[in-house]
Parts: sequence; C-alpha cells; structure tokens
Amino acid sequence: MIQNLKGKGLFVFSDPGGAKAILALVLSIKKNLTDFLIVSDRSYDFFKEFGLLVVPAENTPLAIIESFKPDFVLAGTSYTSKIELTYIIEANNQNIPCFSFVDHWTSFKQRFLINDDLIVPSKILLIDTLAKKLAIEEGFSESQIEVIGNPYYEYLKTWKPLHNKIVFFENAFGNNFTGQKLLTYVPEPLSNVGGIEKYGFDEISVFEYLIDSLKSLANDEKLKIRLVIKPHPNQNKSTLLQAIDKAVIEEPLISINFIENLNINDLMFYSDIVVGMFSNSLIEAHFLQKKVIRLMPNSKINDPLTSILPVSLIETKMEICQIILDL
Repeated sequence: MIQNLKGKGLFVFSDPGGAKAILALVLSIKKNLTDFLIVSDRSYDFFKEFGLLVVPAENTPLAIIESFKPDFVLAGTSYTSKIELTYIIEANNQNIPCFSFVDHWTSFKQRFLINDDLIVPSKILLIDTLAKKLAIEEGFSESQIEVIGNPYYEYLKTWKPLHNKIVFFENAFGNNFTGQKLLTYVPEPLSNVGGIEKYGFDEISVFEYLIDSLKSLANDEKLKIRLVIKPHPNQNKSTLLQAIDKAVIEEPLISINFIENLNINDLMFYSDIVVGMFSNSLIEAHFLQKKVIRLMPNSKINDPLTSILPVSLIETKMEICQIILDL
C-alpha cells in the first residue's frame, strides 16, 4: 500500500530511527507524489545525506495541515516527543488517511499514548512479522497493522561514505588512526527510564563493563584501541560524561572519545567493531557489514533482537577481548 501512495504527502518525525526510515521512504516514493512536505521538531546531521528539505515544526499541526492540504499524513513514533501523535490527531479529525511507522520491536502501545489516551492512525506500519506479533500481543488488531519492512535498511545496502578513511579520520579526529582498532559504542539512554531496575543494565553499566573488559588489552603495545562513544540524541550527557571521565582517569592507556557531531554512518562504516545493546544502530551496522558486539550484562528481559540480528550476546569479558584480538 505504501509504495502506491500518491498526491500530496505530509511527513512528520522526531526521534532518529523514525526520521531515517521516513526520509528513505520519501526518496523511494517521491516520484509518485505531486508534492511533499517534511516536518520535524528535531535536527540531525544525517539530514543532508538524503538531499531532502526538512522544515522546523514552528506552526501548529492544524495550521500546517490547513495550509499544505495533504492527501495523507505519514509519521514516525517517538519516546521523547508527541509531535507525531498531534499530527495523527489532526489528520483523524479531518478524515485524512494517516499512517504511523514504528522502527523497532518494543513498547508499541506506549508510542501511541497521550495522557493515557490511545491515538490510533489509519494504519500502523511495522518492520516485520515479529513486530506484528508483538504489537498484537499489546492489544492492536491485525486489521490496524501493515508490515512494510524498514525503508532505511534498503537504503543502507547501497550507501557509501563521501570520504575515504584517511580523510574521514583526519576531519573527525585530527589524525588518520594508523594501526588503531576503532570501537564505536552506540548507547541507548536506558538510565532515563530506570534501566537497571527495568532491564538489569543501562548505558552506564554497559560502558563500565566494556571498559573493564578492555583493561587486559590496554598494555598490549601491538594493539592500539580507540573507543568512540556516539551518544543517542536523548542521552543525559552529564551522566555518561561522568562515567567517561572516571574511566579516563582510571584507565589512561585506553583512548576514549565522546563525539556528538559526527555522522554515525561514517563512524560505523570505518569502525572495526560497533558495540551496543539493542539499538537500531546495531542493525544498521550489520547492513554496513560491520562486526557487531552486543552487551546486556545481568539482563532481566527477553532479547528483542534474537531473531533479527545474526549476532549472539557476548556473555564474558574474555569473549570481547578475543573478538578484538581476532580482527
């Protein structure tokens, strides 16, 4: 159905996962549209990759819909913003077909709640049959759901960086990292939602676990490791920076960089290993053909990516070291 959308399309997103998927979708269907408008309350460095104009959400959904007069509205879903739902509400009020894309396998119902009111679009767009099964378990009916895959994963299959490795590292870090193994950590801000109590771990405990794992390799003069932390846009930076500062003092032989303003695709493409928990970035790294390490120490949950990523959870610090030594 989505590939057959025509007319004027209004696209709305906030969180990065939905943003990437919707921008990739617009690229794939824009030839069928007479016009389109993309609106967001956030700005990301990856916007320029797509060559599409993203307009800041400065007016109300009602004002934008009345001005643009879309034939349909397609929105992402977010944890930290309700902007998408406000557009779905207005589209429903005006009987405009509306769609919401969910870019993950978790918290389906939570994504559609405003003050305990469930906001349901014409269709909820999901990435695979597992997501459909989980959404139905949370109370959505099969008739409300359509599985469309993730347009961004298709986009990544042909994606290439603009610069070669030497130019990228010189621009990003001021040197070419000759002989260094680059590990990129892509944390999710689980501490924002009580991750330790809810999941058994959060981005801080996983970072500390990773640093502790790297200790035994720090004295190896032949093995130069640099760990880059690329924070999630919703990350409480002060909390993570405190953990990083502590690690730098206690483990001075481990090179650590905290980097916000760097294209994550470039960073992952040139990394030797991408480390995380269950972030979409791990799946994206997989499509970029990168080695992925997943850390979820003391986990209290069923792993949502077990059947998605062909990567086992790393259960011991020795395993982490061996993967690095085998590069």
